[in-house]
Amino acid sequence: MVDLPPDELHAVLNQIALGNDKGMERLYKHYQQALYAFIRHQVGFDEAAEEILLDTFMVINSKPFGFNGESTFFTWLCAIAKNKVKDWLRTTDRHQKKKIKLEEQTESLSDDLDISWAVLDHFEKSELNQVMQGCLDKLPSSQREAAYWTYYNDLRISEVALIAQCPDNTIKTRLLHARHKIRECLERSYVGLDIERSL
Repeated sequence: MVDLPPDELHAVLNQIALGNDKGMERLYKHYQQALYAFIRHQVGFDEAAEEILLDTFMVINSKPFGFNGESTFFTWLCAIAKNKVKDWLRTTDRHQKKKIKLEEQTESLSDDLDISWAVLDHFEKSELNQVMQGCLDKLPSSQREAAYWTYYNDLRISEVALIAQCPDNTIKTRLLHARHKIRECLERSYVGLDIERSL
């Protein structure tokens, strides 16, 4: 994720502080997609991710000068979002989350349960991506976060460790466990898929 140039970011934050909606529109347009992807990997539900995304931008709207420049602006946004995710996890009924997750997985995977031919020859890439997303959603949040930053944003281990506020070796361990669980999940979903080659 490439941040807005410092001068433009400062101007946008000034606009927000003055109540100019164009500043928030510019910030939202630039960061929304990447921040939504980060949140979605944390919570596993589209509706919750959208709600947390808006809550995160509301924090910026109320405190535009909270950013102190010690990290990139996007990393700072992710830290706010991570706190909002924690709040959501605390206040959301566990049973309801499981019910929503089961419904989403049933919709996206219902056609994949009786596969008896080679997956790569007969399935569109988008369908494989849906299954992969389902496997990622099943990971513990710490492993999901490590996988998101490493595989989707091409960050180095040291950068991911800084975001997660833990040692480099912890991130390496999380990625190792995440790859193993994703491999097992894909093997259960698809018969004949060459998991070793694709991961």
